[in-house]
Amino acid sequence: MWKRAESTNKPLEVDTSISEGLVYIRKNIISVIKNEIEMFEYDEAILTNEEYKTYLLLNNLSSNISFKHETDIIDDYTLLLIEEGTL
Repeated sequence: MWKRAESTNKPLEVDTSISEGLVYIRKNIISVIKNEIEMFEYDEAILTNEEYKTYLLLNNLSSNISFKHETDIIDDYTLLLIEEGTL
C-alpha cells in the first residue's frame, strides 16, 4: 500500500538501511518549498524482503509483457505496410 510521505532529505528510491528485514520503496519524488525549506514529497511503500522480491518479479514480468505488446504492435504495423506495398 502506497502512502504519501515527506522528508527534508531527498530519499533513496529503494532503501534497505532503515530497518533490518524491511525495504522502503519510493516513487513520484518531488521537491517543494515549505516555509522557505526544501522538502521532498513522495509515495512510499514498506515491504518485507520477501515481499520486495515478489514486487521485483512482478515488475519485471509486467515490463516484459508491456514491451512484448509494444513489439507486437510495431511488428503488426510493419507487416501491414509491407502488405500494402508501402515498404
